Amino acid sequence: MELKRTILTAALAFLTVWGVSGQGRVTKQTESFSIKDEQELELDLYYEDLGEQQPCVLFMFGGAFARGTRDREDYIPYFEYLVEQGYKVVSIDYRLGLKNITDVEELSDDLAARMLVQAIQMAVDDLLNATGYILDRAAQWGIDTGKIVLNGSSAGAVTVLQTQYELANGGHPGRLPQGFSYAGVISFAGAILTVDGRFDYGARPAPMLLMHGDADRQVPYNVLRLDNIGFYGSKYISEYLTRTGVHHSFYSFLNYGHEVASLPIRECWDEVNSFLNHHILKNQPVSTYTVVASDDKPEVPNKDFTIADFLNGNYGL
Repeated sequence: MELKRTILTAALAFLTVWGVSGQGRVTKQTESFSIKDEQELELDLYYEDLGEQQPCVLFMFGGAFARGTRDREDYIPYFEYLVEQGYKVVSIDYRLGLKNITDVEELSDDLAARMLVQAIQMAVDDLLNATGYILDRAAQWGIDTGKIVLNGSSAGAVTVLQTQYELANGGHPGRLPQGFSYAGVISFAGAILTVDGRFDYGARPAPMLLMHGDADRQVPYNVLRLDNIGFYGSKYISEYLTRTGVHHSFYSFLNYGHEVASLPIRECWDEVNSFLNHHILKNQPVSTYTVVASDDKPEVPNKDFTIADFLNGNYGL
């Protein structure tokens, strides 16, 4: 697909795989980082040299909090690419709080919203656990603790955005070492959920890279409200960051749906690397707004997003 762009130790397992360039070896190391609700949660560390201190990209997979795996086959070339650019990559498990949502009888909008809140909080909790586990092993794994970047797709993108939002607003005290903060957040079709009728960062957030389709029917591109619950997508977040002077890059995919949750993992490596290079390696923050269009995408006349869209798009309800 051609795009036209405008702007313009517990148990250890080792697996050796070859990087996308065919040069050098990328090693995958698997460890168990937590047991929650009788479920063992594992992470995969991808690296070339443990002895070299490098930034880290901490990745969370997508799947509507109902499905998905940390080591899906089509993620691996993306992870290998990031390793070749000078990063360690850690891809983690998390509990899927909505895996049984289709078994719920008489699912009201309110109940669905409350179940979503709970599922997000479970995933946030697991992400914080994984972060603590990584920090405890940072010296051993050659990870620069001042340069850990969160990256997620779909539900994973919701989780990484939500985690930073809650930490910026004083949430989860004591869960991470004093003075620690994530160096950046990369979101492929994510959103932030609040339950108090407002959206505001109490402290300045880290730089963000946001990518989202404006016709998404699974995660809101702009905002979805239900009483005091608000689900704020990339457009809303970007507008807030612009008003408050927070450096970020926003790629708005014209007439694209939820495929933008996975498309960047296949096709937008240069854009991700550019963000990391400016904000993480060179400490030269920039802000950009990019519209991505394709002749393959017909105009979508109605881009409003409702709770029915969320339930049908993610769970077929």
